[in-house]
Amino acid sequence: MDQENDNDRPIRMARGLFRWYQQPTEDDTVLKTVVNDADAVAQFNVAGAPFALILKRCFHSKQFPQEREALLKKWSSRFERKQGISSSEAKQFLGDSTAYLDHSQLFDYSIVAGKTHARVEDPASDFPVSYHSNRSGWTLHLTLQGGVVYNAGTPIEAQRGDLVLITPDASVNYQRDPSQREWLHYWTIFQPQPGWQELMQWQLAAYGLYKLALPSDAEIVEFEHVFSQFLKIGGNSAELLDKLRFNLLEQLLIRARQSMGSSSTNHTDPRILEASRFMKETLSERRSVAEIAAVCNVSESRLAHLFQQHLNMGVQQYRNSLRLQLAKRLLATTVEPIADVANQVGYSNPAEFSRFFSRNIGCSPRQFRITFANS
Repeated sequence: MDQENDNDRPIRMARGLFRWYQQPTEDDTVLKTVVNDADAVAQFNVAGAPFALILKRCFHSKQFPQEREALLKKWSSRFERKQGISSSEAKQFLGDSTAYLDHSQLFDYSIVAGKTHARVEDPASDFPVSYHSNRSGWTLHLTLQGGVVYNAGTPIEAQRGDLVLITPDASVNYQRDPSQREWLHYWTIFQPQPGWQELMQWQLAAYGLYKLALPSDAEIVEFEHVFSQFLKIGGNSAELLDKLRFNLLEQLLIRARQSMGSSSTNHTDPRILEASRFMKETLSERRSVAEIAAVCNVSESRLAHLFQQHLNMGVQQYRNSLRLQLAKRLLATTVEPIADVANQVGYSNPAEFSRFFSRNIGCSPRQFRITFANS
């Protein structure tokens, strides 16, 4: 049999998944034919759970009728064309459907790991990922090759040897760095164990996103070795194997903490964390920088210096990134009127909010909602 063309695989996957959305069922015989597990591993970061099981969970989720309606409304005309869909359209459809397969649907157990390789040459592997709703687990990435750009209100780049930790409430999207031809990374999604909080106090890069650069190739190799042991365990959810996974993850976090040393630049100043907490809790209010500084028991100038030193941004710029994160989350996961979204992020004037959002995101709030939520 001839080897499958790189452009054929995303089309085949998209057609199978679209047919299921047209006539959804939880019949196991049908589900097994929608997308094979090998393709699911490459496209959806599935580790352990059969893709048929993931579709079954999707079928039973409360949001499925709305999600199905949105996908069919957006894509039916393109799938029904005489010439069918192109490879790039298939990639877009798979990206849209991926947004609905959240972590609670993907994984049965409280810790899982995988390895993903996004390449320009493989369109089905190269798609943006968006986290806009609260999730149950934390996410840890280790970049091995190429690069990635995370956008959590402000762009954050990561390259070989960079660890990125994403909190459950972060609103962030990420994709291969367009200046790089690939992004190879290990990842794990997990529930922190008691006593891990100190190990996870890295440098804050944006709200809900922490970054740590491993200092040497030797350290990177050590991390690769531990991650490879994760993958050897596989997807079995037996209790003892879960304990082994947590043991391996704790090793990673301890090694990360050790690599930080005593340098204050590797840690987030507690006054920044307090300011961040206060800004998040009062985002709908017009609090001055002076009020934020007072909560942290520092002067305005000192607070500005701390933010510039640790985050390379000003206080107002950081608060704007919080506004963008919350706005994207509300637009993508709710049907609240845009005026209400504006109020919740501190804008009493919807037009002013729309200008702020468009200037920073590149599209209007309404366009963003249509693209990511199909409301």
